[in-house]
Amino acid sequence: MLLLFRQHMRRALIALILVIALFPIPTSSEIAEDGGIVIEEILVSASSAQYNGTDWNGDGDIDRYSDQFIEIWNSGDAPQDVSSWLLSTTSGSPPCQLPYNTTLEADERLVVFRADSDLELSYYDGDTVSITDTDGNLIHSISFPAYNSSWGKSYVLDNGVLTKVDPTPGRAADYSDPYTVPDNIVNCYKLTNTDSSRAFLLKGRVVTMDGENNVIN
Repeated sequence: MLLLFRQHMRRALIALILVIALFPIPTSSEIAEDGGIVIEEILVSASSAQYNGTDWNGDGDIDRYSDQFIEIWNSGDAPQDVSSWLLSTTSGSPPCQLPYNTTLEADERLVVFRADSDLELSYYDGDTVSITDTDGNLIHSISFPAYNSSWGKSYVLDNGVLTKVDPTPGRAADYSDPYTVPDNIVNCYKLTNTDSSRAFLLKGRVVTMDGENNVIN
């Protein structure tokens, strides 16, 4: 009986391996190739004014932090409602929520700057930038390694390969068109960080509620 059970388990395992080989689970970069909403471009290391940086968001402040950006692109052939979708990073920043009534037309882009989202892109730790829909489904993500980004260069996925290019926030990569300000800048509203592992107590008393004198100073 035990031998028969082992034979059935072995056949089931072989069948499962064949299914995975024939129908692999798509990675985030493979999802991008199918069309739809993708993270198209991210700028981690924006040059400061001291090093001839560009005011990428046109706010009059050339800053290596506020000018970090994430560009989202509708690579599909139909409009896509991205209202209240979440952008997040693994750097520790709280995620942010895209505005209500935000629809990307086919081949349209929007750009979210750190100045409008507080989303940090970490040069020192590397990062994964993700976008999820209102049901919590991962739509797309891009990861970059630590100590890798170059000053004044963006990351894009070129046929699934992480590549550095000149920044073009909010627009297609047409380098013949002189840069002025990016198209379609949107705010991304920071959500409250509910990660209790990052909480700390400065001063106060803990009232245990199980006795009149049970108070912890």
